[in-house]
This record gives sequence, structure tokens and C-alpha cells, in this order.
Amino acid sequence: MNEISLAALLRLCWRNLKWLVLGLVIGAVVLFSVSTFAIKPTYQSSADLFVTSLTEFEGGNITSAALAASQALTYSYAEVLNNNVVLEAVADDVNETHGTSLTAGKIKGMITFTIPEDTNILRVTCVSTSRVTAEAVCNSLGNLAPDKLKETCEVGACNLVGPATKATQAGPNTTLNTILGAMIGLIIVLAVVVIRWMTDTTVKGKEDLAERTTIPVLAEIPAFDSDRRADKNGKKHVGKVKMVRSSALEQKEGK
Repeated sequence: MNEISLAALLRLCWRNLKWLVLGLVIGAVVLFSVSTFAIKPTYQSSADLFVTSLTEFEGGNITSAALAASQALTYSYAEVLNNNVVLEAVADDVNETHGTSLTAGKIKGMITFTIPEDTNILRVTCVSTSRVTAEAVCNSLGNLAPDKLKETCEVGACNLVGPATKATQAGPNTTLNTILGAMIGLIIVLAVVVIRWMTDTTVKGKEDLAERTTIPVLAEIPAFDSDRRADKNGKKHVGKVKMVRSSALEQKEGK
């Protein structure tokens, strides 16, 4: 098995440049096509809920302790709103309004709750294959949240800051996938080229001998396969040689 160095790898890449480029192009085209035609696009919308505690305001000022209490309450609210009972109510509301067939389980897989750092904002984000559904789920959850939390929790309050944001495309990332496909195609072709080179033990010329041994090359014998060479009329050269020789012998014998 051949040992490969950086210089040998560069020479190998240069000799197989067309195959490397071909692998890169094919990989990019394949993943671009998959991202464009095979993967259904998804859309994302979000809504913010402002969470407060009942003891947050003291004399018109927000104390650090009250703010910390509100932030802690935000995490509890996120768990409550992610409960199946709440999500079933959201599913019923969206289904009735938009004619969808959502369930609590489907919505749970579509939404995520995040809390921006050092805030008492609870942000709900919905990702769906439908722009309308993504916005509807966020709006419905935001509108139902205050009453549902009031029924469940005895402290704090929650209010929807504003309507859900307009849904924007969240995926697939065609540009990133195309670049990834190009890199995968390039790596696959490079791996094949390197493996074939490392497992090839045949000597193809004096350059191979110079790389693998210290024995000097004294001479080269060109390869000539006379049985496979043919003239313009399709006859083999070796046949011509035999015919000329036979004619010469016949003439000599005739004399």
C-alpha cells in the first residue's frame, strides 16, 4: 500500500481534478434539487407573552426581587402552556377557525417556548408547513394563555404583547444544503481517488519508480501491441509484415 504525503496528495488531486470538480457539481446539484423540489418548505411565526407577579410593583417601582420572581414564574408558565389540556383548547380553536385538523400532539411538535435573557417575556414560536397555521397557533395560544393560566395558577398574570409575527420561511436552507452537497460530493470522490491510489501497486512509469525506490532508471522500453494496431483499411500491421515477408520469399524462390 502506498504512503501518501501532502505533496503526493496535491499531485493526485491535480491529476484527478476533473473528477473532483464533477463530484462537487453533482453533489451540489443533487442536494439543491432535493431542497427545492423534494422537501416541503416550513414557515415560522412567534408571539410574546408578558409575565408579571402580583407583588411586582412596590410604590410604582420594579424591585430586583420582584423581577426575579416574575422571571422564575415565566418558566412555570411555559410548562403549563405546553400541557396537553391547554394545547387541546388551542387545537379546537384553530380547527374551528381555519378548518385544520390539528391535535394537541401535533401542536406540541410544532411549538417551542423561549425566554429572552434577563427578561420576563415568554416567547412562543410555531413552525408549520402552512403560513396561516403557524400564525394561527401563536395567536390562539397567546389569546387563551391568560385565562388558562388564571385557572391553573393562583399567582401572577400573563398578557399577549401583540399579534403573532408574520410567518416567514424557516426551511429548508437551500444555500446551505447546496454547499453541503458540494462538499459531500467532493469528499466522496476524493476518498475513492485516494483509496484507489493507495491500493494500486502497479508501476506506470519512471516517475513511480523514482517515488518508490532509489534504483536509477537506465532505460525505458515502449509498449507496442502489434496485434491490436490496425491501418485505415482495418487490417492489422502484423498481417502486413507477414504478407510482405511471404511475397519476398516467393520471389526469391521463383528466381
